[in-house]
Amino acid sequence: MSEPDRRTIDWSLTTWDGSRREQLRRAARLNLRERLEAVEEMARLAERLQEMQERRHGAPARVREPGIADASRLPAPDPLPPSDTRGE
Repeated sequence: MSEPDRRTIDWSLTTWDGSRREQLRRAARLNLRERLEAVEEMARLAERLQEMQERRHGAPARVREPGIADASRLPAPDPLPPSDTRGE
């Protein structure tokens, strides 16, 4: 990389936070049509990835929301303490 190229790099964008801020800036500049096209493109990509996984593993892949635990693996909740019905 030549010396002039190094001076033109915005190094603040090379961090995780800087990259995220730049993504948000670029998304904010999109008009409604561009945003809808981006959502449609992401949906097509998700479908293709789903199909690839199904072909690779044979069975349909189970899609879950990120961060949502499988309820069957969660421990049973503690029972509620008896309520005080004396009205104090």
